[in-house]
Amino acid sequence: MYPDVPLITSRLTTRTLGRRIISLDETPSTNTLAKQLAKDGEQDGTLIICRKQTAGRGRMGRTWFSDPDGSICMSLIVRPAVLPALFLRYTPAFAVAVVRALRKLGAFCEIKWPNDIVADGRKLCGILSESGITDEGAFLVCGIGINAGMHYEGCESYVTTRPDADCDYMKKAVSLLDMTGENIPRELIIVGILNEAEDAFSACRDDVRFAELLEEYGRYSCVIGHPVTVYGEGERHGVAKGIDSVGRLIVETDAGEIIVSSDDVSVRLR
Repeated sequence: MYPDVPLITSRLTTRTLGRRIISLDETPSTNTLAKQLAKDGEQDGTLIICRKQTAGRGRMGRTWFSDPDGSICMSLIVRPAVLPALFLRYTPAFAVAVVRALRKLGAFCEIKWPNDIVADGRKLCGILSESGITDEGAFLVCGIGINAGMHYEGCESYVTTRPDADCDYMKKAVSLLDMTGENIPRELIIVGILNEAEDAFSACRDDVRFAELLEEYGRYSCVIGHPVTVYGEGERHGVAKGIDSVGRLIVETDAGEIIVSSDDVSVRLR
């Protein structure tokens, strides 16, 4: 039964990420659990996986629906060896790692700043990074939900059974199964992401390597270079120009350049 933890650990090439795995059949939210465990002293690199989330969370209080037979719901506890001001780097780094891994599996996907992985404009993965601090120091939780082995294409029953269903959900979401035609074992998807994430996270500790990672991020982005609307204190329109040295979005507006933090606003393509 998923997840097969020995299969994951046997394929990892990491030194820390996933070297301790906590596997659960059900939990309200892997991120919520990971934050509590981190506060209690859980070690760097610990991975929390669950088959089913009952109260999955996205940015700005949004819910994340999980399918116990087709979703991947997991969170990593990371204790970065950088100042907390640089923790924002880990969100674009994680996004790059996910795209690298999924493209190797045959899924052509892109990054929609700040935390979505999309294909043809439809959501494939959502990333939620949260931080905290204890007497032992600051920590980061990197969570991800992936539409892996469920069908969205032509599956009306799946839409109508969702608790918060809406009529056009299939237009907004896509799965790896839909994209590749193959039901890839979820454990192998997790292994690919962890192996790529350890390399990407190491770049966050070095300014030169992080600059190179941002160049890679730009190649994967479906936002940079495009007109966007920034929602926060009203609506502001401009063109996304790039990502700064801590992972914030740079937008050129008629009134000048603005720096957008993912904690404050949403961005939509126009």
